[in-house]
Amino acid sequence: MVSGSLVGSIVIVRLNDGERVVVQKVHEGRVSHLAFTPDGKKLISAGEDRLLSILEFNDILYHEG
Repeated sequence: MVSGSLVGSIVIVRLNDGERVVVQKVHEGRVSHLAFTPDGKKLISAGEDRLLSILEFNDILYHEG
């Protein structure tokens, strides 16, 4: 599951155990919107900073650790 935070981070949580596997700051201020591209390869976020962020989902998922 992916969610946005009030402090500008996207958070990816593994549903089977609730562990946060990724917390990555992408905006200054609240993350207001999140969406995946239709192919599921990119995660798009919009924030209070009036910027869009486009991230390769697998890059952020497997870059941690």
